[in-house]
Amino acid sequence: MEDKEFFNNHFINRTISFASPDSQWTLIKKLREFNDQRDPEMFLSSPHKPGGAYGTFLCSNPANPTEQNIMRIIMQVPYAGSEIAIHAERARQARDRLPTPGQEMLNAYSTLTKLGSDFTPRLVNVKWAEQTDRDIVPGGSIVYLLLEKLPGRQLGLWFWDLNREERDRVRGAFKVAWT
Repeated sequence: MEDKEFFNNHFINRTISFASPDSQWTLIKKLREFNDQRDPEMFLSSPHKPGGAYGTFLCSNPANPTEQNIMRIIMQVPYAGSEIAIHAERARQARDRLPTPGQEMLNAYSTLTKLGSDFTPRLVNVKWAEQTDRDIVPGGSIVYLLLEKLPGRQLGLWFWDLNREERDRVRGAFKVAWT
């Protein structure tokens, strides 16, 4: 299935408010996006398992724009082909649960933060919400994960350019952090 963009330019400059502790964060740059949108047959056979889009954004504190963090957004998306369906059809697909990869992402960040990992972003705050009437699945789930912005380089394809010893050191650090 082709990759679709669900986090369009309307997300840039959107401000997300968190409670406990109170804070606001403005999305300033999309870093990446991926999705696991379901096809119609998958949706009809397992309607309780929604597809999702996962956006990663650089965000800043409007009260102090030099303070930056990372925002991961987990958003339910409609099954393929129904993105342009009428509002009511997309709203019928709304579920109050996260797509499985999104729930796994939240669980991983929560666990790593609870264990005090020094090698992964700390989960600073979480906001659960329903998508608005203007969003892709009105009433569908959308969750905002505010993550600490770590110094250094994020693991990417360059990881495979490291020699075996360096890759094993990185893997060992993750293993220690996870246990």
